[in-house]
Parts: sequence; structure tokens; C-alpha cells
Amino acid sequence: MATSRVVIGGTSVGIVDLEDIFAEIRETAPSDAEQEKDFILAKVKARNYIPTRMEPLYREELYAEYLVFTGALPARRPGSSTVEVRLYGAGCSRCEKIDALVKQILLRHGLRVDYQYLTDLKEIARAGIFATPALVVAGNMVVSGRVPSEKDLEDFLLKAIDKAEGEKT
Repeated sequence: MATSRVVIGGTSVGIVDLEDIFAEIRETAPSDAEQEKDFILAKVKARNYIPTRMEPLYREELYAEYLVFTGALPARRPGSSTVEVRLYGAGCSRCEKIDALVKQILLRHGLRVDYQYLTDLKEIARAGIFATPALVVAGNMVVSGRVPSEKDLEDFLLKAIDKAEGEKT
């Protein structure tokens, strides 16, 4: 029984037998990505506790880890070279909407960033945030106090990540 460390929603968690599950999936080769996601989640849930409300996030993040396992995506590179993306919010519907959109955009573009959705009011105040939702990339405010369209959010986010990555080189 081996435990693998993976990042789910910005938090490092241990998953029992993840590599065995991934090897099994690669051997059975479900016909499409959605079936693979469902299969991975079902197998992981059989051996690990996953809170019900977190299942959609685990489903997407574990699938991304599977793509890394198969070589379809580059490996996550945790550490100081990873761009930090923070969403500050109070857990309201607007904040939840941006959280879901950000995750979709990152997954769609295969971007590996240090993403966290922070709802702790003390943490929000410490960051100097006055209006939520607030999206911050590498310390620079991208969105504050509103929910932009998905297209605008994608443009803002991708430009900010590109800029942050350019500054690190």
C-alpha cells in the first residue's frame, strides 16, 4: 500500500495506491476522458476518503495527475519557480463561480501553477484585499470585486501568468 502526494485545490494530500490505479486505467483504456475521470474517482474513493463536496475537484485534479503519469502533460514543478495564483473570496456564489472558471482555464491550457482559493477572513485582510472576489497572480491583482466574463477572465489570467513566468527567467 503506497501513498502518493498530489496537490488538490492547492493542498497537498496523500492518496493510497494512486500509481496502481493509474496503471490499471492505462491497461483498461476507457474510451474517453470523461469515462477515465469517473473511473479514476471511483477507484480512488474505494481506497481513500474524499469529501462529497470535493469530488468534482478531485475528479479534475486526479485526471490531470493521470495525464502527467501517462506523459500527456508535463510534471508539476512545485517550489519557488511555480507561479502563485490566489483567489480571495468569502465563499459566496460569485467567488465560487470564479474558482470554478479559474480551474477550468488552468486545466484547459494544461497550466501548472500554485493555485489556492482562500476564504479565511484574516488571510484576506492580511493580503490587503478590500473587495472579493479578488484574483491575484504573482502578487499582482488581476480581478477585484467583480466576476468578469469567462473570456475576459481567461485573457487576464493567461496574460498575468505569462508575465509572471517571463519575470522569473
